[in-house]
Amino acid sequence: MLERQTAAKKPRVLLADVHKIVAAVWTQVLKPEFDLLGTVEDGRQLVAEAARLWPDVVVSEIFLPLMNGIEEARQLRKIGVRARIVFLSMETDDACVRLALEAGAQGYLSKHADPSELGTQLC
Repeated sequence: MLERQTAAKKPRVLLADVHKIVAAVWTQVLKPEFDLLGTVEDGRQLVAEAARLWPDVVVSEIFLPLMNGIEEARQLRKIGVRARIVFLSMETDDACVRLALEAGAQGYLSKHADPSELGTQLC
């Protein structure tokens, strides 16, 4: 009798950052433990791709062109996307963090943080 083997399902991640180099670095950091669905460069693309792909996690720069992270989080929740939302930003102002969390984000990480900290925010 053959034994069925099931691999643990990796969380599916959609990444958004306007800086291609930053997105490439985060892609390399995430790949070993996550299934990277793709990267986008603006907030409207993020909402459209999240609605199409239904990721488990959205990792996004908070200040994207065309739609900022606060509005994108609101839009994602409005259309029913229940992905965990984690923002990355150079901005660590308490008011900005509070607004992000109120809009539906579950995590907020400074781009100055150690890359290993992102993994703890995603799960």
